This record gives sequence, C-alpha cells and structure tokens, in this order.
Amino acid sequence: MYDQYLDKVEDKSTSVFQKTMESGEYELVGGFGSADAIMYVAQYLNSKILPDGAVVTQLLGSPGSGKSRFSEAILPLLTRGIPLATDEYNLGTREDRKKTIEKGGTSLDEKDFALLSRHVSELKELGEGQKMMLPPLYDVATGSGLIQGLTREVIGAFKIIFIEGNFYVGRGGASDVNLDQLIYIHISDRNRLNVRLIRDLITGQARGKSPDEIFEQFAQRQKIQDLLYTLPFMDLSDLLLYVKPVFEGESINRFDYEIYSRKTKAQR
Repeated sequence: MYDQYLDKVEDKSTSVFQKTMESGEYELVGGFGSADAIMYVAQYLNSKILPDGAVVTQLLGSPGSGKSRFSEAILPLLTRGIPLATDEYNLGTREDRKKTIEKGGTSLDEKDFALLSRHVSELKELGEGQKMMLPPLYDVATGSGLIQGLTREVIGAFKIIFIEGNFYVGRGGASDVNLDQLIYIHISDRNRLNVRLIRDLITGQARGKSPDEIFEQFAQRQKIQDLLYTLPFMDLSDLLLYVKPVFEGESINRFDYEIYSRKTKAQR
C-alpha cells in the first residue's frame, strides 16, 4: 500500500546493524516471539540487580522501532523498576519544537537532558519510602512533557531505572547518564517507516498528517536525529534486539525478535 514511500527509504539502520554483526562482538541468543523476548530481557535485567543501589538501563532505538510498547510490557516484570522516557523531558509543545528546528536548532534543543541526568542521579539515591517528583508519563496524543510540570510522584527505593528513548543518554551522547546496561532495539528503516505509516494513518496517531508529511518527517528525523544520536551507539549495546514485524495487509500482525548478546572476553 505504501510502496511508493518505502521504496525511497535509504536503509541506514540495516547498514549499521550489519557492520555491528561483522565486528564479532555479538552472538545470537535465539529467535523469540514478542512475549518471550520481553520475558528474556526482564530476566536478564533482574539478574543484574545489585544488593545496594539501582541498575541504570536504557532501551534505545529509533521512532517506530517498538520501544514504547516493549517498555510498557516489560515494566511489570522488573524488580522495583521505575520508567523514564526521553520524551517526558520535551520542552514546550510540538509546534514549539518544530519552530526550534526551523530556526536552526538541533534535536538536542528540544529536550532538557540535563534535568533527565539529574533526575537519574536523584533516583539512584532515593531511599526507602522517600518521595520525588518527575514529569508525567509521556502522552503521545499531546506530545507534551515538561510543559505539564513535575506532576508524577514516585516513592523509592528502586532497583532498576529503565530509560526509554530515541537519544543515547550515556556519556558521549545527548547527556551524561552513567548507564549500567544498554539494550538496543533495531528495525530496518523500511519496516520502521511502514510501522509509522500504519500507526499514524490507520491506528489513530496521525494528528492530521498525510502520508507525504509522515515520510518527510521520517526522512528529516533520520538525518538530524537517528544518524547522530541513535545509530552510532548500537555497537555499545549489551543486548541487541532485532525486530521483525510481520505485516498483514494494512495492519501489523505481530513482532518477532532475534536477540543478540555481547560476548564475554573469554568468548571472543
């Protein structure tokens, strides 16, 4: 249905994935259905919990890779996990952020990454029963984050701080968060655009956009965001999830996964 748009995609993500695999740093764990993939990652993260402190984890991937859906499903399985998302730190409205880019700003100017970093540090130190205020959970319908204020109250202590987002927030990336674990969720750019088109135009997230507008936004974000703040950090991941959506006409039937794990030094 959308071949005229899909055929124009330059699949940068697949090129980076192939190069990452050629490094010899990763081994295939296996193929999984969606539920089993979520369970595997949850068990992996729970196994990393320390007696004291919290394990800081990021789920990194491009828009349309399935991060939000994966995050929502895995959070109940994590031991004392607290969710954060880079979109919760959005500055202003969608229109405000569009104007920021039009005026020559960068994607980094659209979010308060310094506040995100500070909140992660505070969450790590939050003691049993202590309270803290965070931005509300991201609402895709409004696209607003910090403009709503710090309205989400959380009570510590936490064992896993789970950050979901399109920007790598570790040192050398968009912020300086000291990450303990990085999980990268990869999907080919062609499939990712197809997911975006189906999601936005058919399942109600279009916000009045046309297919042309969705493609233009996709291409722009690939250039100013993915190539700078997402894809370069794939080879830092501890787990790499290769997502293979199965399409059925104008819908997504399911998501299948291949999971790759970084080898230990003894295995290399």
